[in-house]
Amino acid sequence: MTDNINTVTAASTHTKETSIPILSDNRKPCALDWAESSWIRWIYVILWSWLNPILNIGYKRELTIDDLYDVSSNDECGLFLKKLETTLEKNESMGTFKIIINVFSKECFLVGLILFPYIAVKIAQPLLLKQIVLTIHDSNIASYEGYLYAVGLGVATVLQACIHHQYFFRSTRLGMHVRIAFTSFIYKRLLSLPTSSTMKTTTGHLVNLISNDLSKLANLSAYIHQLWAAPFEAIIVFVLIWKQIGIPTIFGYGEILFTGFARLARNWLNLKWLMSVYYAVTIPYLYFIPESPYWLFSRKKYDELEVCLRRIAKTNRREESEWLPYYKELVEESRIVERTETKIKKKKRARVLQFLPRLLMCGSIEFVTMLLYTKISYGLGATSDTLSPYVNFIIGAGVEGLGYLTAGIVMTTMLGRKFSLIMFVLLTASAVLAVPFLMESYPVVSIIISQVGKFGVSAAVSVSWLYVPELFPTYMRGLANGIFVFVGSFGSMIAPIVDAAVGEKYQHITHYVYSGLTLALAAVITTLPETRDRSFQDGEEEEEEDVNAVQAEADSDNKI
Repeated sequence: MTDNINTVTAASTHTKETSIPILSDNRKPCALDWAESSWIRWIYVILWSWLNPILNIGYKRELTIDDLYDVSSNDECGLFLKKLETTLEKNESMGTFKIIINVFSKECFLVGLILFPYIAVKIAQPLLLKQIVLTIHDSNIASYEGYLYAVGLGVATVLQACIHHQYFFRSTRLGMHVRIAFTSFIYKRLLSLPTSSTMKTTTGHLVNLISNDLSKLANLSAYIHQLWAAPFEAIIVFVLIWKQIGIPTIFGYGEILFTGFARLARNWLNLKWLMSVYYAVTIPYLYFIPESPYWLFSRKKYDELEVCLRRIAKTNRREESEWLPYYKELVEESRIVERTETKIKKKKRARVLQFLPRLLMCGSIEFVTMLLYTKISYGLGATSDTLSPYVNFIIGAGVEGLGYLTAGIVMTTMLGRKFSLIMFVLLTASAVLAVPFLMESYPVVSIIISQVGKFGVSAAVSVSWLYVPELFPTYMRGLANGIFVFVGSFGSMIAPIVDAAVGEKYQHITHYVYSGLTLALAAVITTLPETRDRSFQDGEEEEEEDVNAVQAEADSDNKI
């Protein structure tokens, strides 16, 4: 096999020869060999400057065959083929991986050495970043130290990039050496086989060996060093983190154990058993874990908290003067806040009791309106056979939307919230009261009246949802809304139960009762105040005054 091939000659079936130029004798020597020939030129290797000439030519014009470098003397297939054959002469029964180890172990070892400085600069970056943060927050550290750490971080980043690319270049080159060695060996053996054996070897088999099997060996070379580099790096990081935070480091590395469990377990049941055993083993360890200081503080267990903090300070080698004054100040402030909050809660509770009658009235508003809404929406629409229930529901949906729109407009007029609600409630009561008298004699009119009732009750519901929260100060609105919705849900549930209980014979009585409840509701609403044009912050000023008064009282107690 020659190093420079001038032409490849192929004979056609008509004995006509065709010459295809492949390589030229004018190719330049490999620039990589020149850069690696002296340690003075290794800067060209690190910065990839040996590629600059060919890159400059490619920038100016299209590259030709003569522009390419000659094959490196370290990449010639004849060199690796000779090594491989020498190894096989010693032991012909040697396996593939043993051959690779014998022939390429030295080159693989040299490539692996590159990972040591790579791991070093990779770990150094977060450590330098930590020192920069400490320098910023600690005024006792000289400022020039922060600049030195910043310069070191930049240098480490540049070195990581350079070493990373060198590692992948040389590991990929090692994979290429493995591939061309075995490829040339396969072709040489194939040419030396007798004709009978050659006939048994198919083209597909050769393609599979060269394209698939050997390519996997070449790809393996780029990542095989991670088998030792990853655990090595994990151990170093574990030690560094352990020095910073101690036992919690184990929890982070526990994920590695779960990965190992998943590898050992061949099915989900075995994985469940392994995880259960792991948890069972770690349960006794929970006894030795100290209590959380934050939990002790939130539960007002100050004596236990102080003992816990002393233990933490001892572990971190901190003097009492560095934390004890702040701890006492924090405890004292928390006690003051606790007393203040207790007094404020009592005042709020008294105010809530003051609004209790109004809460009951608002609950009755929602109860009656939802009772009427359910009665009209699902009761009146189904009592007449003149129209299909489906058509009735479709008309009712449109009427309901019109009611919401009308309510939004009317509330902004001089009627306000209060009188708008009274007007729509009375309109609903009139419709519910009139339906029993018209249902049998005038079914079409009764349908129209029922839809008027649907319009009125929809508008009343819309107004009540805005009016009721405005009746209470800000700190009460959430509670008022909760009671409002809770009581109203009972009205929705009771309406169909009552209709089913009384039957069709006494349905007219329910209309009279519901009308009477609506009239009573209108009378209750008249006792409530108007909320239109009233400040939405109503009640917050009083609450703030209470807080200031309680805090002033607490401050005076502390001075005494």
